[in-house]
Amino acid sequence: MEDNLLDDYDLFTNTPDNFLASREKRLLNYIIDSAVYVSYIIILMIIDWNLIEGTRLEKDYSVFAGFNLFLFPFFYKCISEAFFSKTIGKMFTKTHVINLKGQKVTLVEAFLRTLIRYTVLDVLSIFLNKDNLTWHDQFTGTRVVTDDYLASEFV
Repeated sequence: MEDNLLDDYDLFTNTPDNFLASREKRLLNYIIDSAVYVSYIIILMIIDWNLIEGTRLEKDYSVFAGFNLFLFPFFYKCISEAFFSKTIGKMFTKTHVINLKGQKVTLVEAFLRTLIRYTVLDVLSIFLNKDNLTWHDQFTGTRVVTDDYLASEFV
């Protein structure tokens, strides 16, 4: 895929129904990505319990687990969106993230998107906006768009 998906296309003037990912797809992305987190944590816990039970590392387990609970989701979203423009959830729903210039998001934009996701009400913010935008979209100038629309119109 090209770096500049839309050239000088203005995302604010396009009809959201034809361009932005639907609220349902966005919520499905969230559910799928959450299932990825939970699966990772379950696998990690099984491996860790079998490796550290009864050892001196057992005392440090809560710090290690807390570290992984926070960092895996953070880096999963940040790295996936910065390098591939999509997470596993977005692969499934055939959507991806772009900035307002129609380009792949930068590492800084992906980092800020991910950081803002950690605010308590970010996931609910999609219901407060008619264009299906969350706070992490609005504050970073990014959008989640459908793959099909881009492929048919611009590639």
